[in-house]
Amino acid sequence: GPALVAALKSDGPLEPDPDGYARLKAAVRGAREPPLAKAVPQLPPMASMVSSRVYQLEPNQFDVKCISLRFDSPSDVWLNLNLESGVFDFPVGMDGVPKFSSTSSTGIPVGVIGEWTEPTVFSMHYDEVAGPTHLRIRGDFVGGADSVQVEFTDPGNYFPREVVQGSHATGCD
Repeated sequence: GPALVAALKSDGPLEPDPDGYARLKAAVRGAREPPLAKAVPQLPPMASMVSSRVYQLEPNQFDVKCISLRFDSPSDVWLNLNLESGVFDFPVGMDGVPKFSSTSSTGIPVGVIGEWTEPTVFSMHYDEVAGPTHLRIRGDFVGGADSVQVEFTDPGNYFPREVVQGSHATGCD
């Protein structure tokens, strides 16, 4: 009613709020920028020991026959997956921001983030852009560079958690 209209009418312009305005400007700027990158950490000794090694995996629900990681530098890291449907190379963002591949087994780009969460554990988030597959792939080299325990988990619980052993192989057949 009219009382509401009267209440909404101000006697004069609002006091300027420089703090609020600065916060608003920062929020608008933040919404347009990519997520904040973290500093890329140095690689642990295990990275050079396992780099480019091919690990043949036990049969698993994702048809990953072999997995390989390449650590060319702390910020130049690649995940190679040998699937029933082909071989795919994915760049891995090591600064908390996904790097995107142009191809995947489904033809949808995939964003991958990786980090060494422990001296022997390399953990990755594998995210199909606008696709259903969103996985955490965790490789534990606890026994050294000759074997890896790979854990696949799906934050959306679409796929059941699976842990498979991988052993160092000369190639992938």
